[in-house]
Amino acid sequence: YLWCDRLIVFFLCALVFVLPATTAGVEIFAALSIAVLLVKKAVAFVRACASARAGACRVSPGRALASLGLPQPVPSVSISAGVFAGLCFVSIFFSADPSLSANAFVGKTLKAVLLFFAAQESLTTRARMTWFIRACLVSAALLCLDALWQRYTGFDIFKHHPLWDGRSNASFHHPNGLGAYLVVMVPLVLVSAFIWVRRAGENMPRRIVRALIGAAAVALFMVVMGLTFSRGAWFGLACAGIASFLFDKRAWVPAVVIAGLFFFAFNPLLMHGRQVTLITDNVDAPGADNMGGNGRISFWGDALRIIGEHPVKGAGLNTYTKKVRELSPENRNYAHNCYLQAAAELGLTGLAAFVWLLAAVFVSARRKIMAAPASDERWLLIALVAGWTGLLVQSGVDNIFYSVQLGALAWLVMGAIVVFPSRH
Repeated sequence: YLWCDRLIVFFLCALVFVLPATTAGVEIFAALSIAVLLVKKAVAFVRACASARAGACRVSPGRALASLGLPQPVPSVSISAGVFAGLCFVSIFFSADPSLSANAFVGKTLKAVLLFFAAQESLTTRARMTWFIRACLVSAALLCLDALWQRYTGFDIFKHHPLWDGRSNASFHHPNGLGAYLVVMVPLVLVSAFIWVRRAGENMPRRIVRALIGAAAVALFMVVMGLTFSRGAWFGLACAGIASFLFDKRAWVPAVVIAGLFFFAFNPLLMHGRQVTLITDNVDAPGADNMGGNGRISFWGDALRIIGEHPVKGAGLNTYTKKVRELSPENRNYAHNCYLQAAAELGLTGLAAFVWLLAAVFVSARRKIMAAPASDERWLLIALVAGWTGLLVQSGVDNIFYSVQLGALAWLVMGAIVVFPSRH
């Protein structure tokens, strides 16, 4: 099945490379990755059945499930992912709009879970993970250059998006989307730059050149993060730094230095440009309607009302927009909190299943990090987990998992974390 795994890796790398620029590209490469995964599992299942008929072996239920790519009795990550997908499917039968829920289950939930499994199936070697991370970083670097071009000319290169009221969004629809993307990429570029400099060895001229290039790359990513003026992304990145420190105490020096420089550089610009502070939630602030960064408490109140009406089984997958428009005369589509929206659509049981999945991934990553010796792989895993943690934090104030691009990124990073190859 080597050719299947290589194809999946190629499509996943292509997916993360085009992810910032095109939703259609994300959909296409996700579909291709999943198709190859299903072909691989179908071939495995057929071969297992053929062997059983020939008397060579007996096909157990666990092996049959493994061949089909379904959750096995272990590990807990697979179980929790299967339970979450199962509850999403069941919600169709209790939904306020079954057709909406059925379409979302096939087109969103099932695709996301299969993408999660595709990453686990294929990113199993150091070489494959290296190509995946390189695709992420090259794409992110091009996106940051695009954001600077947008800042200078007023329009980005890829989609000709104008600046969003003075905030950089590059090829994303909203500055918060660009910020969320960089929450994952900043820890990766920081750790990758550190590894690249260290691999220069004792050659001091080469070490200095690499240090300057690495510092420039980190500065580029941080400047663009600042120009998004996305408070949720800033807070998420801060939490990513805290997560890095909790996993390795040596991370506190670069984290504190970068955070201090960032705060003193961009906090005054936030107050001057958006006329808000880090905690403002005033819908009457100038430009608040266009900024999309205010009124979160009101949005969350709508979600809590829906949860109150359907606390156990929810209103149904993908019915939030329909339900909230029945409750509120304003044009609101999302709760701006992935966890509240999940609870509103799937009930508290669905939210519990989702949190169980996230916790299982985190516990798996923590065990792997704690067991691994000091190595480049360990630092890269810490960077992935830190960025993913920051993304989960930002999901509490934004629609990360309900975005095609950012949702795909979140599920792929989850899969990469679970299967990350470490050196023992």
